[in-house]
Amino acid sequence: MNVFKITVCLPLLLLLLSSSAFSESKLPVVDLSNRTLGVDELVEIPNAWQFYWKEYVFEGDSMDGGKQVGKTLPWTTIPDETNGYPAHGYGTYALTIKLPKRTDNILALKLRRMKSAYAIYVDGVLLGHSGDLLDYPRALPLPLNDSGIVDFKVPIDKSEITVLIHITNMKYYRGGLDMPPILSYSSAAHTSKMREILGHHLLLVPCCLWVFIILRFGISVEQV
Repeated sequence: MNVFKITVCLPLLLLLLSSSAFSESKLPVVDLSNRTLGVDELVEIPNAWQFYWKEYVFEGDSMDGGKQVGKTLPWTTIPDETNGYPAHGYGTYALTIKLPKRTDNILALKLRRMKSAYAIYVDGVLLGHSGDLLDYPRALPLPLNDSGIVDFKVPIDKSEITVLIHITNMKYYRGGLDMPPILSYSSAAHTSKMREILGHHLLLVPCCLWVFIILRFGISVEQV
């Protein structure tokens, strides 16, 4: 009887231990803890992400496997530019960030030049999403987030966060993240977004002025 118990229980115990260790596998870590986050500072997160092709990885899932991101972020260049994944598909970018010293508990992550569908999580909490994620296993509530900026509250004494970004690309020739995301205070992220919008519109002013001058000059020449 004792032999039977040992024979049955020992494999189950080993299975539980191995699955627990499996789920606690470490992600790459970006350490920003030796700096202080400035009020208007925009910190570009280095390319240290772990990428999982055709997997939506959630908090508590196994973090084993995946590919380390290299110099560039699009999954068409992972593991390198000549052996990347196909442009169309989906995947997860995962990373642990050791946070900088800070004076405000409202932070933001900003995704730049993000045209594909995405959902972004910090410590397992959905912060924002946009577009249609292919074969997504969870219902995504409103509101959508088309700005590429997600705000989140982090206690001042909290030292690190885990970021998961799920992306689907079925349109563009390069899939995944195109530029490194930005970490900042919420106010700095939204101010930089507004400057980008204003800058884009200001670029249109000289173009419109030249069109007006050309049309006006052309009309004057015809009248002469």
